[in-house]
Amino acid sequence: MKNETINAIELYKNSSKGAAGFFPWEEWPLSAMNMIGNDASVSWPSPIEDGRTIQYADNVPKFWKYDDGVPNKQTWRKPNPSQDLMVRVNGREEFWNPPHFPNIPGGTSYENIEMKESFR
Repeated sequence: MKNETINAIELYKNSSKGAAGFFPWEEWPLSAMNMIGNDASVSWPSPIEDGRTIQYADNVPKFWKYDDGVPNKQTWRKPNPSQDLMVRVNGREEFWNPPHFPNIPGGTSYENIEMKESFR
């Protein structure tokens, strides 16, 4: 986001999860996004610098573990956006299929990040 990092733990600290375990969607307009030339851009870096330091519960599958030691950052970019472009996120605090899997190490994290725009 433009000039700020939005931490999932802070964003959802006063929110309630829905039936599927997701925190509600939050969204921001184009004016909150970075512009690189004519492209809108948003990045969501992981607060964890080195995934090798994370202690996972024994029942967390390998494919859910972030353990390669490389900082993670997801970036979305939209060329020539319309003025109604929105970026949306939702979050969760436990792995899928609770209560069978434990909480995500480090707390609430973003689950889905998407850009939404009218069809043109």
